[in-house]
Amino acid sequence: MKKPIVFHPYLFALYAVLGVFTNQPQEIPVTWLIRPAFLLITVTFFVLLLLRRYTGNDQQRAGWIATLLLGWLFMGHLRNALFDSLSIPPNFSLDLLLAIGWGGLLIFLGSQWSWSRIKNPGLLTNFLNITSWALLLVPIYFVLVFTRQAFDQSRAAGSGKLITEPVVFPEEVKIKPDIYVIILDAYGRDDFLMESFGYDNGEFLQFLEKRGFYIARESRTNYPQTQLSLSSLLNINYLNDWAGGLSSTNNRAPLSEAIRHSEVRRALEGIGYQTINIPNSTLISSMEDSDVYLPMNPLPLNQFDGLLLSTTALDIFAQQWDIGISLPGYSNHRKTIQYQLETLKTNPGLDTPKFVFVHILAPHPPFVFDERGNPIQADFPYTLGDGGGYPGSREEYIEGYSGQLTHLNRELMELIDIILKTSPEPPIIILQGDHGPGNQFDMLSLEGVSCLKERFSIFNAYYFPDESYDGLYPSISPVNSFRVVFNTFFGTDLPLLEDRSYYASYGTPYQYADVTNKIEVSCPME
Repeated sequence: MKKPIVFHPYLFALYAVLGVFTNQPQEIPVTWLIRPAFLLITVTFFVLLLLRRYTGNDQQRAGWIATLLLGWLFMGHLRNALFDSLSIPPNFSLDLLLAIGWGGLLIFLGSQWSWSRIKNPGLLTNFLNITSWALLLVPIYFVLVFTRQAFDQSRAAGSGKLITEPVVFPEEVKIKPDIYVIILDAYGRDDFLMESFGYDNGEFLQFLEKRGFYIARESRTNYPQTQLSLSSLLNINYLNDWAGGLSSTNNRAPLSEAIRHSEVRRALEGIGYQTINIPNSTLISSMEDSDVYLPMNPLPLNQFDGLLLSTTALDIFAQQWDIGISLPGYSNHRKTIQYQLETLKTNPGLDTPKFVFVHILAPHPPFVFDERGNPIQADFPYTLGDGGGYPGSREEYIEGYSGQLTHLNRELMELIDIILKTSPEPPIIILQGDHGPGNQFDMLSLEGVSCLKERFSIFNAYYFPDESYDGLYPSISPVNSFRVVFNTFFGTDLPLLEDRSYYASYGTPYQYADVTNKIEVSCPME
């Protein structure tokens, strides 16, 4: 009887990559799958060659062992499913015990003793071949769908532009101050924090005012999600008209592109500014092609690479020790925030004027610092969940948020003094929340939101040279921030837009409902 062809290790290897993609297909460019898929299939090929020699050219047993090795390498799926179902918090000892126990079982299954007791190896090989094909059907469907969407989006984005009239500066801009845009994720407005969280932010606001900052005490975000808010901020326009051709999709690649190659960046680089980007651990707002790109991890890993590696056995050791590879987790999240703040404090020097953009994932969950800056870790698996996705109680949210905000404020006060002291000329600084907290906010539907004020009320502060604040006003929203900056310092005459706020669910990021008149209602007390 002719032996079946052994191809299941290749398909299982491909599934290891595509399966991770299906968890967040709307946020990951399909092109990011190519590199890890090619690498893993290539490694599988050479592992099979070695195993054939080890097994005396028994291709079926070599394939069986290769699949078992993949099962151990990508044990993160098993670990997460097991610990989540049992509500077990992250624990290195349990991780290690599982890795040893799972590995021992797979070694037993791959041993010569076990193999010799399989009466029909061809039947096993055929079963694994068919199973691997079946597993791939769902992720292949997602890849095809999102590839088609990417094609449709490229045409839709061409029919409607975020900027209908590009910013044009006068022929000669004489004064070009350094510009710092520091986005503080989920940083809420002081009146809301006091009203709903019982948090007094007065010390930090007084510090800023003493340093000459203008604080927009009535500021509101234009959109309740990070990528929406930043796209609007950096392109000085609302997304509504541009997003008309994208309303049927939830693929966020166009938003990432709008942030990465924004009108603000284009205009500033056109008059000699160099862009500096210090990305966070998610790379949501990264600008990899900026003039100076300063990721914490020197390895060329993107967000998908990190997600893929976090499903491997390597993640067990990366979460316990610093092995030089940044994988999603509480420790890496904490280190990234520290790295961004410390790198900003070094005030990267350039001979040309600089546009510094930093998006810090704090005070947004997860809460990894207490009020004194000591490391803390939640008793549930790592997640960025917010706006209904936070796995703890509302009381835990308020306590964790307040402590992390206190530490962040202390770091920001030190940072502001360093920037003001070391800048050769007075800079422009924008400190801004992309949106507010998400303790009572629903990301899935407007009907489920019990408090719009929480999510839309944002901290928003500006430092302008010579305190030239005539163009600012208490209720300014992010969409007008750079319109005021350009008018005040670069000689433009851009009209200010009406400050509006729009709700969008996470599943429909290109469909907007105007909630401007609903967001000042106080949150219900529980």
